[in-house]
Amino acid sequence: PADAGGHADHDGTAISGAGSVLRWLLERSSLRWDRGRLAAILPFLNAYRVDCAIQASPDQRVDPWAYIQQHLLPILPITPAHATTSGGLAFVLWRFDALGGDAITHLRAGRQSVERVSAVSFSDLDSIANEFRLAYAFNAETNKPTEDHTLSGDELVIADGASSNNYCRVSHSRYGPRVTEEASEIIYDAATAAKVCGWWSRAFALASRSVTYSASSEFGFLELGDPVLLTDADISWTAQPCLVSAIRWMAGSSIEITLRAIEDPGRDPRNL
Repeated sequence: PADAGGHADHDGTAISGAGSVLRWLLERSSLRWDRGRLAAILPFLNAYRVDCAIQASPDQRVDPWAYIQQHLLPILPITPAHATTSGGLAFVLWRFDALGGDAITHLRAGRQSVERVSAVSFSDLDSIANEFRLAYAFNAETNKPTEDHTLSGDELVIADGASSNNYCRVSHSRYGPRVTEEASEIIYDAATAAKVCGWWSRAFALASRSVTYSASSEFGFLELGDPVLLTDADISWTAQPCLVSAIRWMAGSSIEITLRAIEDPGRDPRNL
């Protein structure tokens, strides 16, 4: 905590959210970064609680960006990106838990100059996992984790005390057991460990579908990571929740928008 020698956040409270740690490190780096864009996603990132002591060795300084890459990026649903408005570093927040009500617009194929320009593609099956093991709460003396959280779709593992959700269960039934193991030296909170495994399951338990559309510049307000709805009768999608995964400005006044569908196995028909 701040009153025990730790660092205070901008509001004077002790820093404990991963987003505030990210901002603190960027403020001590030489990087040019977009403060406004980070502030916009800070509430989402601060739901992940972390504890860390950043201390350099006597003959070496801590590189803030290297620390971010090693400890924060693997546990947060964000990726670095170039902020076109400010020209600095920004972070794309991937809201894999977004629902229809979170969408900021609805793209309808055949209307408002929205036309599909690609077939539906699927993510690499090799990236799929349905059992996520996260070791955390490292002992400072032994440098070994003292806790672990497992989120699985395997009934035997669940019976042994692991947590489970529908994404892992459906994935296990489709693809068989696929295990991924990670460790975090900055997580000591059980709820955060569960939250990390939760977004991993939404992102990686099922094969994702992507498709690209051309659209008029009136959709130029869209940004990477934005949740949207897509309706396209030709591929049997009706108000399908998606995330904007790529944007490319074309000659003239049109753009190409690539959308990644957010599959909910309890809602959507089987696709793979």
